[in-house]
Amino acid sequence: THGLRGYEKIFARCNDNARILIEATPGYLYSRTARDVLPNLPNQPRFIFMLREPVEQVKSLYRYFQENWNWIPREMTFADFVRDIKQGRAQFRGNELAAHALENADYAPHLLRWRQVCRQDRMHVFLFEEMVRDNRNFMRSLATKMEIDPTFYDDYDFPAANESYVVRSRFVHEVNIHLRGLIPKGPLFRALRRLYRTANTRKAEKGGVLDDGAERLLSERYLPGLEVLEREFGLDLTGWRQVLTAR
Repeated sequence: THGLRGYEKIFARCNDNARILIEATPGYLYSRTARDVLPNLPNQPRFIFMLREPVEQVKSLYRYFQENWNWIPREMTFADFVRDIKQGRAQFRGNELAAHALENADYAPHLLRWRQVCRQDRMHVFLFEEMVRDNRNFMRSLATKMEIDPTFYDDYDFPAANESYVVRSRFVHEVNIHLRGLIPKGPLFRALRRLYRTANTRKAEKGGVLDDGAERLLSERYLPGLEVLEREFGLDLTGWRQVLTAR
């Protein structure tokens, strides 16, 4: 929105002596602006892409945007969510990640577009499941690739962030969504967020089947793309293939 000067403000609080600055924005994988601008920055940044099994990715997005936010109507079932996206009927209040959730989980075309504008040695493609299975060793390995000290993660406690939750009162949640955009990020924001989550949310159940039919159709959609990801980016997607085939 504000060009590179606006982008630089993201890093204003970082250590001036830092050799490496890191920020995470999932939408970059799908963003033409990101592809046009970021690979051409003079410091030649590297790009880390974290891929999750496609159907689980779509399910996670559905849960998160329906409960933690209000982009997806509370009464919309997962089957209706998938159907409306396929038919192009839902805009989800302008949220592009929700409106294009099915296309976005087909990762190969997006990664191939990135490779056209960025050398592959600046692209690092990983699997979410590998990180979750052994987060400590995963981060040690990633730190080594980024040429930073991997021993930082020897006693790191890996706090969870952005976990999906279930809202108790939808009205209170709508007020929360409106107000949290007006409060500057800082100690007060974090304290109010903890208070709100204690009072108006509970933990969401992880995993599970949302809709057999919808999940089966999505599995059929994504299975053919696995071969391209394996061939072009050296990934072992045996686990994904087993899960998608089992559905």
